[in-house]
Amino acid sequence: MNPMQEVGHLVGRELRRSVRSAKGLVLFILCAMGAAGTAMLISASEKALKDGHLDASGAQKQFLEGVYDAAVAGRLANVPGIVIWMLIGTVALAPGFVALLGFDAVSAELQFRSVRYWTVRMRRGSYFVGKVVSVFVLAGAATLIAQVLGWGIAIGRGVAPFGDTVGWGLVLWVTILPILLAWCALSVFLSSLVRTPILALLFNFGANFLLWMCWLVGKLATQPWIRWVYPNHVDAYLLSPSSENVALGLVANLVFAAVFTIAGTFIFQQRDL
Repeated sequence: MNPMQEVGHLVGRELRRSVRSAKGLVLFILCAMGAAGTAMLISASEKALKDGHLDASGAQKQFLEGVYDAAVAGRLANVPGIVIWMLIGTVALAPGFVALLGFDAVSAELQFRSVRYWTVRMRRGSYFVGKVVSVFVLAGAATLIAQVLGWGIAIGRGVAPFGDTVGWGLVLWVTILPILLAWCALSVFLSSLVRTPILALLFNFGANFLLWMCWLVGKLATQPWIRWVYPNHVDAYLLSPSSENVALGLVANLVFAAVFTIAGTFIFQQRDL
């Protein structure tokens, strides 16, 4: 098989295994509960605003200016509230969710040496890239299902129009996929360094915290360049109406993902399995 076929074969196997696993079921239930809870809260608050004849879009724009900037706030001011909150929640929780999803992607197979079954049937590089792609596909699918559930509740309760909610929801979900890809590459990289899944999980959360601290230090010390090591930092660029900012955010996340995928592939090819 060529490398693309090898990657596709591994991704298909990982997807089938994840759907049948207890971990996959638990993570899906947690996503669904979080989405449903968020949708119920946002629906109740927007209904209260409408009943009180208050300007929900004005309040939303003011909130977005505090979170992002005036340009992003202007673009998203009239987006249904449920879409905005599901977007913010997905980005904020992405590091932890991906860590839980991918911490055992490679480490579990290293622990039980089942990785040898695959490395004699495909290239090690294809194996590692396939792991990154499979975690990314699972993360993307899980976040989309959770968001669709949230949109459905808001639409069903009559606080969000169907067309705008689905249209903007899909656009913004696609917008944040590069952030998910960056976290997936980091998670699989860390998983490949150790043979014990629990240690890989600790490495994942430790790395997430360290990158967040770099972002926080950069923000407090007004050192913008430090913040670029944190993938979530580029969400404002990806959401910007400026094509230059979108391209800059996209390149930043793709470079982040490429660095850890290439480094992980190189280390995995050299190590004793």
